[in-house]
Amino acid sequence: MKLAHLLARLFAGLTVLFGLAAAASVIGAADQGTRALSAYFAKDFTDVAYQQKAYERVAAAWIRGTANPPIGAKSVVITTLSRDGRVAAAALGMKSGVAAWDDAALAAVRKASPFAPFPASYPGPTTEVHFHFEWKAQPLKH
Repeated sequence: MKLAHLLARLFAGLTVLFGLAAAASVIGAADQGTRALSAYFAKDFTDVAYQQKAYERVAAAWIRGTANPPIGAKSVVITTLSRDGRVAAAALGMKSGVAAWDDAALAAVRKASPFAPFPASYPGPTTEVHFHFEWKAQPLKH
């Protein structure tokens, strides 16, 4: 009976030890990621130069928080830009699971405002832009 109890405790201890090692490797893997930003404008907004400048403003304003989400997770900030370049609305359409990451994404869009006024060729009073803030796995090195 004592041997069975001892073996059960040993097995439980090894299970905890391996569980901690697995968690540490996942946490370590999260630190091995890289951040990525993408911007998706409404289909009818085709001015590539404007899109690139808006992307650059948000990228420059993005200050990564202290905690990273899991690899592959992302925040999506759905933004409505006004004709004069102001952010009329910005909200999280998707959360990464880490509040600090989500807050930093929303703050980057707000800090980047105002953007340049729309080009004269765009007729609409507003346009929608989705900014994706992602934590991606780093490419494997060969």
